[in-house]
Amino acid sequence: MNRKRITKKATLALVAMMTVTSVVGCSQSNNSNKNQQGSNQKTEQKTEQKTDKNTNSSLSSSTIFKDMKTTDIDGNKVDKSIFSKYKLTMVNVWNTGCSPCISEIPTLDRLNKEYREKGVSIKGMLLESGIGLTDEEKATAKEILSKANATYQQLTVTKDMVEKRSGSIINIASVTSILPLTKVVAYGNAKSAIFNLTQWLAVHFGESGIRCNAIAPGFYAAEQNHSLLFNQDGSYTARAGKIIAGTPMGRFGNPEELIGAALFLASDEASGFVNGIVLPVDGGYSAYSGV
Repeated sequence: MNRKRITKKATLALVAMMTVTSVVGCSQSNNSNKNQQGSNQKTEQKTEQKTDKNTNSSLSSSTIFKDMKTTDIDGNKVDKSIFSKYKLTMVNVWNTGCSPCISEIPTLDRLNKEYREKGVSIKGMLLESGIGLTDEEKATAKEILSKANATYQQLTVTKDMVEKRSGSIINIASVTSILPLTKVVAYGNAKSAIFNLTQWLAVHFGESGIRCNAIAPGFYAAEQNHSLLFNQDGSYTARAGKIIAGTPMGRFGNPEELIGAALFLASDEASGFVNGIVLPVDGGYSAYSGV
């Protein structure tokens, strides 16, 4: 996956009609790579080439952004080096006309500061009406960021990125993009919009060689929904029981299980002709009719 890339690897999403999500870029530190080298470097390289030549080269997170070049909102030049300090970098694409995108900016800024020392970084990427930003769009964005007291870096989409004719936008949709849930109407509607937006972007950027797909996570147990899914004694709530009953694999997902889907969609070698799909990662939930 050592071709040019615009986006990143996975995890938060912009939710709204004009929302573009993120991608996620995972990049391992250069120091970590150096530490793995040494007297056995040649042997390791030969073994790797023999056993996993195609897989390792295509999924190596350190090469996803090999040729990335852009600028941030202040005009500073940016390249792949911004990813080298962190184990995980999430690039959250947003738009100044998207209210849900704007409302989550303070949270993203807090998470960026909170997890930076743990090797996780969050970047923003502004996508407005076209390539780059007009002075008016830039001023509007800066005003929004200032009101939110947000300081995390904001990237822009440049002509150079599009001219490379390669890239992968990965939106984070939801199983609710496919199957409506009775108790979360607004959430389901927003995620259905991500489904539609993914297909629109796939068509819009297709001629530029930029693919757009989405991941649709099923049900994942996390801190924020723990009280909805588990009783105090650790047993399932009635709602969790219904979810498990509707999931053929009979369990909740683990966040780490989204990584493979993100790497697959990010890789030109693995998914170079995959464009405009929403990939369920839900243990079979969206495939099960209940009978």
